[in-house]
Amino acid sequence: MANSVRAVMALIILLLFINIYPLASSANGANLLPFEDETLGRNSSAYLSTYEVPSIQRKKDFINEISTYAMKANEKWGIPASAIIGMAIIESGYGTTRIAINANNLFGIKVWGYNPENAWQLQGQPDEDYERVPVLADYGEDRKIYDESKRRDNWYRAFSTYKEAVNYLAGNLLLNQRYLFAKTNYDIRIKKGWSFDRASKEYLYDIANAGYNHLGGDYYRNKVGGVMDEWDLYQYDNKKFKDISEHWAEEQIMFLAEKGWISGYSDGTYKPNNKSSSCCYSK
Repeated sequence: MANSVRAVMALIILLLFINIYPLASSANGANLLPFEDETLGRNSSAYLSTYEVPSIQRKKDFINEISTYAMKANEKWGIPASAIIGMAIIESGYGTTRIAINANNLFGIKVWGYNPENAWQLQGQPDEDYERVPVLADYGEDRKIYDESKRRDNWYRAFSTYKEAVNYLAGNLLLNQRYLFAKTNYDIRIKKGWSFDRASKEYLYDIANAGYNHLGGDYYRNKVGGVMDEWDLYQYDNKKFKDISEHWAEEQIMFLAEKGWISGYSDGTYKPNNKSSSCCYSK
């Protein structure tokens, strides 16, 4: 009897866990790796979503969260918010890849080396290093088990939050010497009157051709641009004010702007401390 009670209690706890953490069940049932299942596991599954198809609600929740960080990053560093959100969607499967789940790394940002600090290892991925990694077991094409202690090509930068990942991308990686020209081009195009969607897609083209994506500019522009169009992510490129960063009412002002209830001044400011700001309310 005692064993039966314990079994029932264990089942209840398991069901509650799956309910609260739906990724726990999905991660074990979809896109298996060779060391998880020698028959069904595939090395190419390492990058894929642990969900077979993320729900619409999950996608919306992910976009709502990332858009907040992306708009602030856009305000601070000038990287188009629509591109940041689109890249996060494509690279992390709306936050459902192993890298996103275990390291909050939404962009697949690597840290090369043997057991580097502040990094998480994606075990089972295809060998991408020019120094061959020892194979412990070979079950066929795309079904190899590697000696993970002898490889340096599958470590990914670990972040404490999604926000930290967005800030690293926009305020560090995309401002380095290799990619900075793309931001300069983006600013010039916006000043020339380019639409946000066209300028943002060209930004993606520029960084991909500079090495961000090995498949090239056309591919990355079309791939990320597709989800940018699908969700109209360009709306987040034009909902910012230059002078509200770190103001005590920043979140409230952004909320009102997103609802379309305020519009700010023509110079891109809101002047939050100006008491005579009735001009800023949309009619």
